[in-house]
Amino acid sequence: MYCASCGSQLNKNAHFCPSCGRALDPVESVRPAPPPGASVRAKPKRSVPAILLGLLLLAFAVSQMALGVIGARATAVVTDCERRIHVGSGQDEGNTRDPTRYEVFYRFTAADGKAYTGSVTKSFPYGIKAVQGGAPWTLAVRYLPMMPHINAPDGEMSLLPGVSLLGLAALLFALGIKSVCAF
Repeated sequence: MYCASCGSQLNKNAHFCPSCGRALDPVESVRPAPPPGASVRAKPKRSVPAILLGLLLLAFAVSQMALGVIGARATAVVTDCERRIHVGSGQDEGNTRDPTRYEVFYRFTAADGKAYTGSVTKSFPYGIKAVQGGAPWTLAVRYLPMMPHINAPDGEMSLLPGVSLLGLAALLFALGIKSVCAF
């Protein structure tokens, strides 16, 4: 006899499958033995949300690591700055507002001659002061030559978070595609 759930071979008098733990109903959960020479394989169980989240994390991690490794450099001109005040979840947390946090919008020209935009939110401890003399405020950016919409200020990316996200994506794939095998 074989378990209808995982395909493990069962003892004739068993009430539970020793492999998957399923309670055995003599009528429903027992199937006939496979033909001689045929291998018994358990169907893998899949978790679609875990696999999709793993794919999303994988794409994000690869794009961020690629910026640091193969990203092309360009000089961007800052087009606008807006203060971003972060308010904490509770009113009694003390200083929940960060008046030094700004979102900086920039525009750069890629190697293909087209203009692209980006933004970054960061803290400026001394605030943002207007540039004297009409000279534009510039910053160095990195972008992917094949997808210039993926860009970030140079020096803002690190390989460690990308490697960590790759590990997390691998873990989600392992949890999403788990096979039920009897060892």
